[in-house]
Amino acid sequence: MKQEQSIPHIITSLNATEITTLGQIFTQPSQTIPDQTLTMRQLIDRYAQGHSLEGGKEPIFEEDDEPTSGINPKTLDLVDIQNMKRANAENIDYLQTKDKNEKAAKKAAKQQIEEQKSSQP
Repeated sequence: MKQEQSIPHIITSLNATEITTLGQIFTQPSQTIPDQTLTMRQLIDRYAQGHSLEGGKEPIFEEDDEPTSGINPKTLDLVDIQNMKRANAENIDYLQTKDKNEKAAKKAAKQQIEEQKSSQP
């Protein structure tokens, strides 16, 4: 696209006149992705609540802090591979137990709230 250069124009109270300039016409196809824009109302609400104005649609990058990242299993001996398998199995068991406990706690809290609602007149 050809960019137009213009001379800087300083407007003061002494030389203030109506300046008419032609705008640019965009003839290229739009690269906007559908449903990734926010309405003015949503922007104002998000700003008032202190949320980011981007709409929360920016990608989140989490860097791997695992000690196993970058390890080639083909270069390891059998003992190292067994140790990695055992560590991964322990990690999976821990995460499954943690998930199960969190679900049970949410269910218990929900039941307690329902009991409190039903006991109120």
